[in-house]
Amino acid sequence: MEIKRLKIPLSENDVRTLKIGDLVTFTGLLFTGTEVFHKRAFEKNVTPPIDFKKLNVMAHAPLSIKRGANGSWEPMQWDKFTIMVTAGSRFEPYLPRLIQQLGLRAVVSKGSMGEHTKKAMAEFGCVHLTENSRLDKPGTADTVKRIVECYGYDEVGPFEATWVLEIEDWGPLVVDIDAHGNNLFDQIEQVAAERMKKAYAHFNIPLDFRYSMALPDSKDESYYSR
Repeated sequence: MEIKRLKIPLSENDVRTLKIGDLVTFTGLLFTGTEVFHKRAFEKNVTPPIDFKKLNVMAHAPLSIKRGANGSWEPMQWDKFTIMVTAGSRFEPYLPRLIQQLGLRAVVSKGSMGEHTKKAMAEFGCVHLTENSRLDKPGTADTVKRIVECYGYDEVGPFEATWVLEIEDWGPLVVDIDAHGNNLFDQIEQVAAERMKKAYAHFNIPLDFRYSMALPDSKDESYYSR
């Protein structure tokens, strides 16, 4: 399958041409955002001094980085800097507004996002991407070329700090929400539901069958002594 190699900053045309299921890599500068970043931006309209027109890709990624003895940044684990994204669903209350407020064109996290984020992405031209089971290399090693800046390290620690990273060919990532209101996970669930109906029909299983009905009675001790 073709991999689309995009350079940051992304244009609206870049993201409008993407479809769910597309494989993408990113090269350029991106920033990370977790709980502290979202809450401050949403509730107080306070963000680090980042030019979001140039850095319009955000990764939901708490980074394992520490300040070394000589003041330089060092990885806490492994021997290279890595980007390991966290679940994005908990940022659903904040992200729809931040997409418009910051002019985001892409957000990367584990799993997918909700309906409000999907609608905001379609309206303002943004996509959501998730990891592709790290097909290329574990922990996306070798893609982080440089730690450009860090905001909030001493105040909130490395996991909640906002990092600006220079990356090269980060991916492949999968587009799971495109800028046209489509969600890959929703489609997969629909296909799975249809296949499940056919499987139930084939084996004469009622559609309202609950699997707990097949479990033994917890009071029937004889079952466990067999």
